[in-house]
Amino acid sequence: MSTNMNFEYLIKKEYIDLSFNALHDGNIETLVEVLTESTVLQELNLWSNRIALADDDAFANALAQNSTLRVLSLGSNMIASEGTKRLANALKENTSLEELHLGDNYMGNDGAQYISDALAANTSLRMISFYGNNIGDEGAKCLAKSFKQNYTLNVVWIHENKIGDDGAQALAEALGCNCNIESMFVLGNTMSKTEENGIKAILADVNGRKKRAALLATYVNTPIKVEEGGEVLVVRVQDEKDKMLSKKEEEIEKLKAELAESKKEEEAANAEAAVVAAKDEELAALRSEMATKDEEITALKTELKNQMISKDEEIMKLKMVYEMINKLEITTMPEKTMTLAGQESGKETVDQASFEDTRDDGLYNEPLPLTMVASTEERVPLDTCLFAS
Repeated sequence: MSTNMNFEYLIKKEYIDLSFNALHDGNIETLVEVLTESTVLQELNLWSNRIALADDDAFANALAQNSTLRVLSLGSNMIASEGTKRLANALKENTSLEELHLGDNYMGNDGAQYISDALAANTSLRMISFYGNNIGDEGAKCLAKSFKQNYTLNVVWIHENKIGDDGAQALAEALGCNCNIESMFVLGNTMSKTEENGIKAILADVNGRKKRAALLATYVNTPIKVEEGGEVLVVRVQDEKDKMLSKKEEEIEKLKAELAESKKEEEAANAEAAVVAAKDEELAALRSEMATKDEEITALKTELKNQMISKDEEIMKLKMVYEMINKLEITTMPEKTMTLAGQESGKETVDQASFEDTRDDGLYNEPLPLTMVASTEERVPLDTCLFAS
């Protein structure tokens, strides 16, 4: 079966079946919330899961204050003595649950002790199942004691345990005092057939049960004396019991109101924590952005520094060239011309030179006479000008 743990879906259901779903204490938070707030839930089937109720009171607290649930099935889970203790505390306060299945768990005698304490106070349960819980004679004796004080149970399943003759005798004695238990399954225990038949005989004695019921009615209508406000009053047993129940219900309503207020405070705290978390995320994002900007600035500074170094190197080179030019002592020539042979230029004619045309186009086949004219100024060799330092 698939698990639908959606709160909005479950809160509307009268019957919820989450059996065979591998539920455990760590994944029933939504279910606990539904059990706390539902006003329509009547039956909850959690059969064959891994619920232990070992470390958290949330489920038990929710059950204690629920006022609509009639049937709760926790059979074939992992509820040991510690979980049974929490469940028993809830049963002392719950006033709506009529049927409770706890078969195939790990209650043992300690768990039976806790449940017996709860049954002595509970006034709503009609049916309870303990089968397959490794309950022995000591556990049976504890349960038998509670059966003498409980006037609402009709059916008890306690089969497939380890109850021997001593436990069976205690159960038989309790049935002789109880007028409401009509059925008790004891098969599969270690008790003798004689003791088992003795229990069956008491259950089959309808007239005896009626007589016990009449005695009980007489008892609850018996006047008793109670002290209240310094005065001694005479009241019926039933009236006093009703008064105690009414007081208990008032306490339960008070606890529900306190729990609701606590839940509001928790929601407010969670909302505030969410705002703080959002601010922290924004701050972290700003810090990350600032870190990125710092990296960009550092990169720009590095790039600018490299550019400045490059420019400095260029400036140094230009300075060196400029200094070299300043050191050159080049005298400007007033006249420097070159003419063809037979033409005059300047003041003085120097050696003629013939240059042969090396082109092979056949246009010029004779040497070209040139006349070099030099000024009267003293010449400086060209290589001296260019490379003087």
